[in-house]
Amino acid sequence: MAADTRINALSQLLDLERMARRAEDPQALRYVMVNETGSLVPCRQAAFWEAASGRVVALSGVSLPERNAPFVEWLERLMVELHRVAAEESVKDEMSPKAITAEDMPDDVARSWASWLPAHLLSIPIVAPGGELTGILVLARATPFAAHEPSLAAFLSEAYGHALHALRPKNRPTLSIASVKEFLRKDWKRTRWIAGGLLFVALFPVRMSALAPAEVSARNPWVVRAPIDGVVRSVDVSPNGDVKKGQRIVSMDRTTLENALAVTRQGRMVAEAEYRRAAQQAVFSRDNMSEMSILRVKVSRLRAEEEYAAAQLSRTVIAAEKSGIAVYGNQDDWNGRPVRTGERILSITDPGQAKLNIWLGVNDAISLEPGADVVLFLSTNPIWPVHCTLEYDSYDPEVRPDGSMVYNLEAKFRDGGRLPRIGLKGTAKVYGRHVAMSYYLLRRPLAAIRQWLGV
Repeated sequence: MAADTRINALSQLLDLERMARRAEDPQALRYVMVNETGSLVPCRQAAFWEAASGRVVALSGVSLPERNAPFVEWLERLMVELHRVAAEESVKDEMSPKAITAEDMPDDVARSWASWLPAHLLSIPIVAPGGELTGILVLARATPFAAHEPSLAAFLSEAYGHALHALRPKNRPTLSIASVKEFLRKDWKRTRWIAGGLLFVALFPVRMSALAPAEVSARNPWVVRAPIDGVVRSVDVSPNGDVKKGQRIVSMDRTTLENALAVTRQGRMVAEAEYRRAAQQAVFSRDNMSEMSILRVKVSRLRAEEEYAAAQLSRTVIAAEKSGIAVYGNQDDWNGRPVRTGERILSITDPGQAKLNIWLGVNDAISLEPGADVVLFLSTNPIWPVHCTLEYDSYDPEVRPDGSMVYNLEAKFRDGGRLPRIGLKGTAKVYGRHVAMSYYLLRRPLAAIRQWLGV
């Protein structure tokens, strides 16, 4: 029976060593330490304290210890005492697992021991291959630890220490002032060439540039707006369709205006009949002269209303004032849609007259002048750039619908090339003046530092 127990303990020790070697990172290894060590040395609670950070970084049954929890704070005070004891033993080269009780601790720690831990504790120093103490693993339970259990824990602590040391970040060579001085002293000629090359690169002239979203839009479009309050009966041209001057493009519903014109015409005819009757009666009686004056004014008012209703009815048909292409959305969206006077319905643009609208972000703004080069990369054809010339650069930024602050730029397309279709979008690269390479590279970092310092 004793042989079976020893074989079982050896098997569990080998399993724990294999799990430690297979751990992918320190966090996975700490999980094995606090949750799997109980299979070799039975315990109710386990915790691991890291010497480098001075914190409890792993607890059994908990994915991540709460830093400000009362139990963790008390446990860290306990770990400080255990670390002090282990450090004293390291001087004597006697650092090994040790059974601890509340009587072995100072009063401020022992006073709260019963509230947080069982009566018996096994402190296991985790030592790196070079002898450095990397942390302390503690196992707690209500019964005393057997004489052979600290020995098993000692073998396991060496495996854990080796695995923790292997998973630490590798030290990288650092550039120090002394190493630079040594390099300069050994090869002065090469240093001069390197310094000259760096100076040449720093002073090499390059053009400032910035990227910004852009869209091809019409130049001087004729905007078709609703002439009256009413309902759009139909839009008589298709989107992006050709429009000729004088062609009917929008028809408004005429029912209400035709009824109003008919009622006004009938009222005018009745008033004229009443006026003629009063004029005939005025021949025989002068008492009707005053009534004639009233009826004359009434007839004039009704004629003016009739003319206004006829004029409004004539405005229900909108004809094109120029030839071009109709630019608007879906045709069915406008049929039967109520509109107010002045509301935009569509626009007619000349495909031979186009411009480029650019929205340059405030953080990307550079010094620009009219005539600066602009290169447009369309989303539909990003391989072939379109060359433009800057015409306008807004002085004050404006807020776009998405909430960003931008400067509005306008550019014209250079002659000799085919103009892109109106409505296409892409990215524009705007070029500024020539500056040194060092300024080009350090402009953004310097701006960020100024904003951070407030100067």
